[in-house]
Amino acid sequence: RLEREALVLAVMAEMSLGDESEFAPYLAALPTLRATHSPLGWSGAELAELEGTSALNRMNAEDEDLELPSMTADHWRFVARPFLEQNPPFAAMPGADADDEDAEDLAEENARKMYLHAAALVAGFSFTLGEDDDDVDDDDSDSQVSTGGDTAQAMVPFWDMLNHADPESSSVRLDHDEDGETLRMIAVRPIAKGEEVFNTYGAAGDAELLRRYGFVMRRNPHGGGVEVSAEECLAAAEFSRFEADVHQDLNP
Repeated sequence: RLEREALVLAVMAEMSLGDESEFAPYLAALPTLRATHSPLGWSGAELAELEGTSALNRMNAEDEDLELPSMTADHWRFVARPFLEQNPPFAAMPGADADDEDAEDLAEENARKMYLHAAALVAGFSFTLGEDDDDVDDDDSDSQVSTGGDTAQAMVPFWDMLNHADPESSSVRLDHDEDGETLRMIAVRPIAKGEEVFNTYGAAGDAELLRRYGFVMRRNPHGGGVEVSAEECLAAAEFSRFEADVHQDLNP
């Protein structure tokens, strides 16, 4: 998880450089926070529409093992914000050195928005280089690339342009050769001329696709409807039993 947070800060640093960044053309091609459709860019009223769903529950869950975005407010408060206060150049914060209190508040809000934007980009576009195929969970296979070595989180221009398909329908797999310093995209089935090439973001249900990537599928074999937890099922059964007891008491 800390590798991903470090990548978020690195993306912020490059954003703050503007046109002077070596990656300026790439960053300019990436979507704005709102255009990512990530819940990180949603309004409070929009997030309220997710109330009771696993997408919102996982965003708020205190679980460091979850993929981004999760615990975003905590990581801003305890990781990113302290780091940026010590290293202002890593985020464009106009007025951070000014005496005017309003200017400082504006600078912090700008930095927070940049953090959310960078977090959404890392969540939806980055890859984990170095994860062995056998160790990759089904719902995380979108961003892992086999190398056999240590893992590293990275933004990979061009490869991150591929749209998602169910694992059984994807066109390619990615292979990273750390020693040869190469990243290859290998076709796993014949691809006709002019046919769209699909990557797979894993065997993920719509709640995970929405939380991490900002979209849902028209038809999702891995879960496209409402997800009900075991706790919610037990609570519903308990309430149903309570209603039955009340009805019996009122109608002996």
